[in-house]
Amino acid sequence: FHTSNKIVVFIVSEYATEGRRNRNMENSRKVTQLELYYDSMCPYSKKFIKNLLQPLMDSPLSKYVHLKMIPYGTANTIKSGAEETVKCTHGAKECYKDKIHACALHIFRKSIALKYISCMAVSESRIPKIEENCAKNNSLDLSIIEDCANGKSGSKYLLENGEVTNGLSPPLTQVPWVVFDGVYNPDKMYTALTDLRSAVCNEIGEAICLSIPAA
Repeated sequence: FHTSNKIVVFIVSEYATEGRRNRNMENSRKVTQLELYYDSMCPYSKKFIKNLLQPLMDSPLSKYVHLKMIPYGTANTIKSGAEETVKCTHGAKECYKDKIHACALHIFRKSIALKYISCMAVSESRIPKIEENCAKNNSLDLSIIEDCANGKSGSKYLLENGEVTNGLSPPLTQVPWVVFDGVYNPDKMYTALTDLRSAVCNEIGEAICLSIPAA
C-alpha cells in the first residue's frame, strides 16, 4: 500500500510537470505577423484569399498568425491642395469595394471579416448582389458596412491603407504582396503565394507544424 501511494504521487507529479511544460510551450510560442496587401477586384488576390489564406486561418495554425489585411494594392493617392483622393486600378468600383473590405476589417473581428471577404472572392457574374449575400451568409448587418464605406470613415481607412502601402520598402510591384514580420523577402513571398502553410511553418518553426496535421 505504501509503495502504491508513491507510484500514484509520481504519476500525478509527472502529469503536473507535463502540463506545466505544455503551458510554457504555449506561452512561448512564436507568432508571426502576416501582412497581405491586395486589390479587392484583382483575380490573383481573390484566389489567394479564397484558396490559401482562408483555409490557413480556419486551421489550428491561425493561433500562430497575426493577420493584417490592407486593401489598397496598386492604387494611387492623388493630392490636390489639402484634398486627397484614391484612384484604383480597376476604377471607382474597386475603390468602393476596397472601402467595403477596410470597413469590415475595422468593424468586425478579424476572423469574421475574413470570412466575409473570402465569400466575396468569386466572380461577381456568378453571384449578383455579392456584398448583400455574403453579409447574410455571415450574419452581418450590411447597412453598417455600407454606411462606413459611403461615409468619411471609409475614405479615411482607404487613405490610411494607402499610406501604409506607399511606405513599403521596397515598394509594392504586384498584388497580392505578402510580408512576414514587417520585412519583405521575395523568396518568402513566393512560397506564401504557392504554399502558405509552408511559409508560415518556416516562420514559426517546423516543430510546431509537425504537431498540427495538414488539412
